[in-house]
Order: sequence, then structure tokens, then C-alpha cells
Amino acid sequence: MPSERHQGNRPGKDTNPIMWNPWKKKATKEGVEKPAAGEEGILERVCGGDKEVYGFTRGYLCMNPLASVSPKPLDELMKEAAESGDYRPPLDKAIFEASQKPEQRQNYEAIVKDIAAKTITSTEQEIAKAEKQGLIDRANFLRKRIEDQKTLQSKTGDIIDTATRYYHERVIELNEDKRKAERIAHLQEIEGERWSEELAEHDERKGMGRAERKQAELAADKKRKTLEGEAREAELEEQKLEAQEEAAREDRLEHLNKT
Repeated sequence: MPSERHQGNRPGKDTNPIMWNPWKKKATKEGVEKPAAGEEGILERVCGGDKEVYGFTRGYLCMNPLASVSPKPLDELMKEAAESGDYRPPLDKAIFEASQKPEQRQNYEAIVKDIAAKTITSTEQEIAKAEKQGLIDRANFLRKRIEDQKTLQSKTGDIIDTATRYYHERVIELNEDKRKAERIAHLQEIEGERWSEELAEHDERKGMGRAERKQAELAADKKRKTLEGEAREAELEEQKLEAQEEAAREDRLEHLNKT
């Protein structure tokens, strides 16, 4: 995913450590930093300039297939679709599984074409019903679905090729996002604990004598500087990881453009 740059600001006396995020987007002269390329940019790059394939996939591929594609078996989704007339869940499942199982490519192409045919039949019935009820806008909307399914039938192989390249990249990025979120959560937890310790030590110093309190404050200041140095190192390491991930991402996309 597009990376977010962070600021090196540390929480001040009135800062709530639970709300502090050292990886907030950094402001630039133009405003908040924008992603180098959006998800549609990635999809456009992996479509190879085929407008029909791009038109279909931008409306049907899932940005987060790990969350959006049903975990149910494809056979079960097909049975449910036969009853409901909604073939979108099995279509999403079939295209995603086709992208993950290249050794079963021919089988999935046949399944996808079958789903497209069933969707057309089901949609034609919906159109007839809508027209009978005088719902002209609804009928026209459903005709677009039929056009999409005809594109799917004629471009099945190209669409699965595009889905394979797109989902490969998206799964990598989703896993990178997950690891990054875990790193940030861990560092925020450490920061929260440090903040709690500082508050506790501050309360302890209230009951000390002047000389003892001065000594404790010097020790606390030394400890704080050490921890701040460690935090800066952690932030620099995060920046380094982000740069590496971004470079690897561009290399993958460049490779995809050549395949």
C-alpha cells in the first residue's frame, strides 16, 4: 500500500500517549502527502492497456480479497446463488481462486464462464420483472450487468491474467500493511508504558527532599534522553523499511508491465 511518512515529534507534557502516532502523514508545500499511485493506478498498469478488461476489473476485483472474498467453498456459494439469483459471491471466489491456483486455470475459466452465463439468465429475468413494474432505470442498470458478463465471457483468460497480477500485488501489500500495523502498535505500547512510568516517577519525586528530588530529576532526564534516542532510531528504521517496501513494489510493477 502507499506508504505514510511520519513526523519525529515526541509527546509533550499534555500529550495522550495512547492517541500519539509517530507515523502521521507529513505536510508538504502542496499539503498532505498523496500516494504515489492509487489502487486504480496499479490495476491500470497490470491491464496492459486493454480498455475492456480494465473496465470490467475496476468494477469487479476486490481491493482486499483476503477480507472480501467469501471463505465458503465455491460449491456452497454456487448453491446459494442458484436460490438467490446473486452470482457475485461465487464470481469473486472463482476469480480469486483462479489467480491463486494457476495449475487449475482451465477448470476455473470454465467455472467463470458458467457463472457469467447464469448471471445473464438471472439478470434477464430481473429486467423483465423491472420492465413489467415500470422500473425503467432499474432495467437499464441491469442491462449494464449483462454487458459486463458478456465481456467476462469473451475476455475470461485476459481477466484472470489481470486478476492474477493484481491480486498477487495486493496480497503482498496487505501483508506489509499488517506487519506495519503490528510494528506501530508495539511501539505505541512501549511509548504508553514509558509515559506511565514517567508519571509514576513524577509522583514519587513530589515526596522527596530538594536534594533527593534534584538527583532523581537528573536521573529521569538521562533516562528520557536515552529512550528518545531509541525512539528516533526505531522511527528511522521504520522509514528504511517503508523505502525498501516501496522500491520492491515499483520493481514488481515494472516486471508486471513487461509480462
